[in-house]
Amino acid sequence: MNGPRASNPTTAAAAAPTKKGSDSAAATGQSSSGGKSQYQQDTERDNPEPAAASTKGSVTLSNCQFLTAVDKLLLNEEFEMSVSVKAPADVKNRLATFDLFCTRTRNGKEERTRMWARQNGKIAKEEGESVEVQAKGSLVTPSDYVTGESVKFQLEANHDQASGPESSKLVEVSLKTQACWVGGDDLFFRTDGELPLLKEDGSLIQVLATVIDRVAKPPQKTPETVICFGYASSAGDAGPNRKLSLRRAQVVKAILERDTGAWDGLA
Repeated sequence: MNGPRASNPTTAAAAAPTKKGSDSAAATGQSSSGGKSQYQQDTERDNPEPAAASTKGSVTLSNCQFLTAVDKLLLNEEFEMSVSVKAPADVKNRLATFDLFCTRTRNGKEERTRMWARQNGKIAKEEGESVEVQAKGSLVTPSDYVTGESVKFQLEANHDQASGPESSKLVEVSLKTQACWVGGDDLFFRTDGELPLLKEDGSLIQVLATVIDRVAKPPQKTPETVICFGYASSAGDAGPNRKLSLRRAQVVKAILERDTGAWDGLA
């Protein structure tokens, strides 16, 4: 407050009779300034409306896009993005941030989900008041996707002094199964051994039979590649353990493929 609140003029007006021909606004406590009372004028002077942010809209965003080619986009893999930022010289921060959205159609309804937000960018190119801000991020896969489902991704670039976000074009990516875990119980090896043990309970035969049965019925009618993983103890030197892991995987692969010639290379 700049001073004491003006008293309610209607109280004073009740005790002060007007003169004939005088301005009736004085008797009612009103001024000729837009029909506002002195009390209202004093209140507005002491409590002014907050000033609007003068910098809002001073920054212009344009050309938000995926820099990585559409046919090179891979789910859950890194990609590059960019946006152009134009700002006057008095704007110190010319960096933009990025949000990633995905859109799917479920039960006839379009669903739009924010996958991540506020990915910071860096200035890659600069020309006068304009800069190109680039960033990297991961093309995150929706957790409940269905194999073969089409998902559209879109970027939004933001700046706190821009009038609003700048959106990229929608990019459509189909979700495809790259690998399926066949599974099965573990195979056992002797210490430093590379041949699986044929235990009395017949576990070796059971495991191999399960794997062969599952491989024979792939989830998709497309050519399948089976990858065998070999493991060794973490104890000891990493180099020899990696070699042992590889040989164990090669042995199991030879058994599954009934590749007798592979034994010559393993001998």
